[in-house]
Order: sequence, then C-alpha cells, then structure tokens
Amino acid sequence: MGTKLVWVFIVVSGIIGVIWLLVFHYSETIFFRPVKTDTIPSEWTDRYLFEPSPIQYREVTLDAFYLKQNESEHVVLIAHSGFGNLFQQRSLCEAFADLGVSVFIFDYRGYGRSSDTTINEASMTDDVLRAYGKLMQLGWPQDSVIFYGQDIGASLLAKIAQNKGFAAWIGENTVFRLSDVMNDIVRKGMVSSQFDVESDLINIAPKTFFIQNSQHPYLSSTAVASFVERYSSFDRYCLFTEAGIRSPVENHRESWKQCMKQFLEKVPPPVPKPIKKKRS
Repeated sequence: MGTKLVWVFIVVSGIIGVIWLLVFHYSETIFFRPVKTDTIPSEWTDRYLFEPSPIQYREVTLDAFYLKQNESEHVVLIAHSGFGNLFQQRSLCEAFADLGVSVFIFDYRGYGRSSDTTINEASMTDDVLRAYGKLMQLGWPQDSVIFYGQDIGASLLAKIAQNKGFAAWIGENTVFRLSDVMNDIVRKGMVSSQFDVESDLINIAPKTFFIQNSQHPYLSSTAVASFVERYSSFDRYCLFTEAGIRSPVENHRESWKQCMKQFLEKVPPPVPKPIKKKRS
C-alpha cells in the first residue's frame, strides 16, 4: 500500500510539474510573437535613409537601424512590442524623423533578422541594454536619449532606466504588470514579478509620457489614466480612439505628431560638455 501511494505521488507530481511548465511557457510567450525575415522591405527607406547599424556581442547579432538628423539634440531609442519585428515600425520611425528627432531602432534576438532564438524577459532586457550602449558608442550623451517603448518594450526601458541616464521615457500601450493581463490565478501567480513597470517608474525623475489606445484588447486605458493621476511627476497622457494593438501613429499620425511635439518641447536639451582648457 505504501509503495502504491509513493508511485501515485510521483505520477501526480510529474503531471503537476508538466502542467506548471506549460503554463509558465504560455505566460512567457503571450507577448513574445516574433516575425523572422531575411530581407529588408523595399519601402523601408522610401522617405528616410535608415542606415544599418547592427549590434554584435558574444555570439549574438541584433539587427538595428539608425537615422542621424544633423540638427537633432535628441535621439529616440525605440524598443518595439513583442509582436512582429522592427520593419513594422516604419510609420513610427518616420513620424519621429518628421519631428526632427534622430532615430535608433533594433530587433530583439529571435526577431526579424536578429540571430539566436532565446526570447524571455532577461534576454530582452540585455538586448535593450546593448542597444543603449550602441548609442553611447555613436557619441550620444546619456541625457540626449529619449526612451520610447511599446507594451513590454516600455516595461524593459523602465527597468534599465533605474541605472541609465536619459532625457525622457515614453510608453505606448504600456504593460504595467504582465500578471494584470493574464486570465487566471495560476498564471498571475507565476508572472507576478515580471515587467513591474509601476515600481520602476516611480523612481524615474526625467519627463514621462503615456500614449494609449482606447480599445486595446488587454490593456485598460482607465488603469493608465489612474496611474498617471496618482503620481504628479508624470507629465502627459494621450488617449487615441483606436481598437486593437496597432500603434496609434498608424491611423492618427498627425494627431500623434502634434501630441508628441508638445511633449518633446518640454524635454530639456542635453547639458553641454565642459570645454577642456589646453595646457599652456
């Protein structure tokens, strides 16, 4: 009898373990839906010449593109959503370029033309840090970098903002906590600590701006508005009448640009570096 109970315990534990792993895998991948490609779309450089600027470290190569605007004081670092790849953000990149801002956008590993297949919160955080480091290599001061993230991309940028200098943080359809959009208690418990934007953002001093779709399938616009109201340090919140997960810049480009222009005018210019005096 005792032996049977032991075997029953082992079998039941094994089944629970498999279910737990499957739920964890689902939780990890609900926002990670990459689209791979080997080619650059022909329309990618229709209006602006985005130069390839790949990020290489260890055995990983991240696909990235860079547009330097000669008169620009700021560069926007775009961390796109977990859906698709960077080429689907052409409208967003062009809209920032129309406003005279330099642009740097990259793909996480496993996305687009980037190498590797590892996709999780840790790997994506590392990728964002590498993209930020690339901007430093290109000569941009920390206080000239504007963070722009879409859903989990906003979360990742909020995470690295704790230890990196930047000029402003902008979140589009921000996922405050991954557990907030899960449907049952089990999955909520498993991802409760992931992408905790609220705890990250309350420590951020620079200017902060939220952009939100009014009819997003899994993010509440009222929750975002409530969050902004609770903290007086947040500067601006724009709500667009848009259904689905598409960026509002797709169907509301001029309104988006007007809203963004008003915010960018509040972002302070980089502090000039002191001129070193030559020794006589």
